[in-house]
Amino acid sequence: MLAPSFKSLSALGLLLVGASAHAAPASKSSWKAWFLRTHDVRTYGAACDGTTIDTAAIDAALSALSPGDTLVFPASSTCVIDHGLTVSNLSHVTIDGRGATLLGESTMSGGEHMLKLRYSTDLVIRDLTIDANATLRE
Repeated sequence: MLAPSFKSLSALGLLLVGASAHAAPASKSSWKAWFLRTHDVRTYGAACDGTTIDTAAIDAALSALSPGDTLVFPASSTCVIDHGLTVSNLSHVTIDGRGATLLGESTMSGGEHMLKLRYSTDLVIRDLTIDANATLRE
């Protein structure tokens, strides 16, 4: 009687080991590299709800970027800024807007920059609308 239960247990053990091995990600290191190199502006406090001022949070997210990193925005959101954003000394960075809009608040002074790029190389900015017309709408 002991032999059949041992065989059943062994078969179950092999099945579980096979299932867990199959469920593991194809490359744990590639997943970890992607996860660690992608920064979401919401992690830094941005609400991107169209009314909250998100300038400080987006500034903090931009400051946290290193070469090879990607900054992402919530898809199709509106992030409001009340003064210009500056991207300085970055290289090999992607800013992925995912259809988001950076909206300048009406308190921004005329002629103030929305997004200033300084001493940066190999930047990719995609799918991000920059709407600086708020000062003209008031």
